[in-house]
Amino acid sequence: MNVKEKLAFFSKVATQEAQSRRLEILRDIEQRMNEAVREITLTAKKQADERLRSETYKIERKKNKEIIQASTEARKNAVELRSRLIQGLFDGVTERLRKYTESEEYKTDLTRRVAELIQKHNRCKIFISKRDVPLLKFYEDKTEIVPVDDDYIGGFKLMNLDKNSLEDYTYQSRLKDERERFNELKLADYGRGSK
Repeated sequence: MNVKEKLAFFSKVATQEAQSRRLEILRDIEQRMNEAVREITLTAKKQADERLRSETYKIERKKNKEIIQASTEARKNAVELRSRLIQGLFDGVTERLRKYTESEEYKTDLTRRVAELIQKHNRCKIFISKRDVPLLKFYEDKTEIVPVDDDYIGGFKLMNLDKNSLEDYTYQSRLKDERERFNELKLADYGRGSK
């Protein structure tokens, strides 16, 4: 299995894991929202029934105001919960990626991927975290290795000097892209499996 296939497999596994976790989170959020809405509706209905005989107009107005506030609060709570759960999910994925970058598999994949890209591009620069620079010592005579202070989590960036383009192969950017896609999902879409 080459690096590209491994990265694709890793991406697929991470995506499936994130989707599975997302569905669990979404089911939980939907259940909590339904329970909150049921409780709020029951409370509002009881209040309205008790006061309806003497103050119908006031009660209807108050009930509508309470439902709107409760709905807004429920949505706010659901959004806050969703944010905390998403943050926890991505913190967990980030930690797993950091552990992966300490493995021999990562080191092998990184050097193999860099070697492939150096062969593919005539002139290039590799930007890599200082922590990973020793892994690429062998390639210093073939291309410029630029250590950076940025926390890429893993991976590297490649500057194609012929095309003056920057290719990003960092785990940090892939994780950021996945989070953006995940955040694009609307709260109302949970459970439907689509945007």
